[in-house]
Amino acid sequence: MFGIILAFGLREIEYTNWQLLLQLTAFIIFVDLSVFQTPNILKIWSAEFKHADTIAANAKENEKRLQYMNKKSNVFTTILQQAEDYLTGISNITSKNSYEKELKSFIWQYTSQFDFSIKIFFLPDDLEDEDAVKNEILIGLKQWENIFNLSFNHSKLEEAQLILNNAQVFAYDGKHVIIPIYDGRYNLLMKVTANQEDIIEIDTTNLINLTTIFNWVV
Repeated sequence: MFGIILAFGLREIEYTNWQLLLQLTAFIIFVDLSVFQTPNILKIWSAEFKHADTIAANAKENEKRLQYMNKKSNVFTTILQQAEDYLTGISNITSKNSYEKELKSFIWQYTSQFDFSIKIFFLPDDLEDEDAVKNEILIGLKQWENIFNLSFNHSKLEEAQLILNNAQVFAYDGKHVIIPIYDGRYNLLMKVTANQEDIIEIDTTNLINLTTIFNWVV
């Protein structure tokens, strides 16, 4: 562009020669884009490609997650279809020990498919005695803290105790989840441990539903 201005000053280009002016301007713009602006353009394209890659990766991850959830739903549905035949064959539940054994055996059909381990901790039969329930919850949490090498500080312990006492699922992290089961044959805490993939919401929902069905039938 400086060259055009200089050419005007030296009278090498007439103002009326618009065709030549347009050709020179186009040439200068081309040089500017191809030489000076190319790095900037490449940066923009690179950013766009990276953004597109991120979107594609997220979409692929979401699709994978949906497929995994679909697998869990299919397993649950299969167990549900066979539940009546399975549960009507159970007739020897006479104690907490036999109840725990049969419950674990029933939900094993689900947990074995996703490599989950289950531990049961029984709570008082009388839920009206809130202090006794809270105390037993605390005992169970401290027991599992030692067994699974968890770390509950005072505030975390209180939080877990409150959540479980309110009949809500407590997730220590993706590998350790505690499910409270109340108003069944027995009141209990179900500690679920993931040995491979993390426990997700559909898992806790399925396990609660299977336990509820178990309590209805037996």
